[in-house]
Amino acid sequence: MKPKHLEKILNFSPDGSFGNIKTCLMKGDNFSVLDLIGPHGVVQKSAINNVEIAYKNPNTGQINFRWRNWKKFLETKFSSCNGIQK
Repeated sequence: MKPKHLEKILNFSPDGSFGNIKTCLMKGDNFSVLDLIGPHGVVQKSAINNVEIAYKNPNTGQINFRWRNWKKFLETKFSSCNGIQK
């Protein structure tokens, strides 16, 4: 029997925002990336607190953020643990 205070954690499901986006996708006509992430796109319309950040701007091709090589960075800060496998 699961403890009551852990039920929500153990029965994880995505938050309601995903459901709102899915509903908006099904209701609207979406023909391009801008229909999804533009200023009047599905993500913006689905909730007042949703903000999308696209890797590349679909209009200009400008990169909005850089990916980091976290594995390489963390290897310099931490040593590996013996007995732990991938």
